[in-house]
Amino acid sequence: YCPSALHCRSIPHSPACIDIADMALAAVGYAICIFTAAVAGYAMCLFTGTAARHPSRLARSPDAAPRARPPPPRARLHAGALGGSFEVQMARAAAEAGLEEVDAGLAAQLQALLDGTFLRRRSCDRKGPLPAKLRLRRAFRAPTASSKAWGAYVERREALTIAGLDGPAEALERRVRTACTMGALQEELAPELNECLLMHGTCPQDAMSIARGGFSLDLDGTQRTEKEQDGRKQRHKFSAGVYFAECSSKADEYSSDLSGRSYPKARAAAAPALAMLVCRVLLGRIRRSTSGVGREGKADADLRGRLREEGYDSIMGDLEGAPTRTYREFCIPHSDQAFPEFVIIYERLYGEAGSSYSTSPPKRTGGVMSMR
Repeated sequence: YCPSALHCRSIPHSPACIDIADMALAAVGYAICIFTAAVAGYAMCLFTGTAARHPSRLARSPDAAPRARPPPPRARLHAGALGGSFEVQMARAAAEAGLEEVDAGLAAQLQALLDGTFLRRRSCDRKGPLPAKLRLRRAFRAPTASSKAWGAYVERREALTIAGLDGPAEALERRVRTACTMGALQEELAPELNECLLMHGTCPQDAMSIARGGFSLDLDGTQRTEKEQDGRKQRHKFSAGVYFAECSSKADEYSSDLSGRSYPKARAAAAPALAMLVCRVLLGRIRRSTSGVGREGKADADLRGRLREEGYDSIMGDLEGAPTRTYREFCIPHSDQAFPEFVIIYERLYGEAGSSYSTSPPKRTGGVMSMR
């Protein structure tokens, strides 16, 4: 039958008409195939997109293996904190800074320093659970022969010695707690200048930088009356300057990991590696304070001038007495009054004395702290 019956009624099987019909059918079939493929592709895109956003919507057999989920960002950051890339980074940074890793004997003394000065006290500066103890992982010592920081420190010590010819600086009512832990190193200090070993909490990368070039009031932000830690503004209690602690538990309140957080928000795959510095500090003549320095308890930005006028070289913030009963802190106005001698890389341990310790902080369940 010819579809063009008006023109081809006399020749019902015209070859020309048959060719036109075949071409039309082929075109329709081709269009249907293209349309079907497009619809199928679009449906597949929608399906895969939904599956990526909502994996639980996929039908899975009961015997299927659980799908591995990627670790959270904070866990990825700490995944090799103490066993892989972190160790390599610390070794490289120590080599660049000219630091040497301490021997086993000195490492034992530093661990004794952490243990002997750790107090089960918490102040308002601690933003997480109080650990049971601190465990040394690695320790490095800064050189004195080729160190600019050591040269500046020696000059400051000589200046204090000359200025104090009329008599030694008044000794503290109670010696700093580090005086009973470092043995021969303690004998090298000058008690007439109130030279002592104190600790400064920081992060690993900043600890290496300070050990290499010394403290800098401009770089560490302590000239400002407010600084940020863990995203929060923190006001200095006593004055603008470099702060030190005689207790490892107090210095630990200011320590942080590589990310700059004192307590990671997510549970880390490995224990976060924290850092603190053990420094020689020249306290000289000490001004004792039991409250904030300056007007209305705000930090005194002109600490150097005030101390010079009053004849003091440093401030001791004494909060061990009532009502706070926390710690003593020491603040110096000049960065060359301290020499960062040791870099300590450590981790926190949680638990009770006499039981096994864990690097995971306790989890609060129903108002009760429990180890996880």
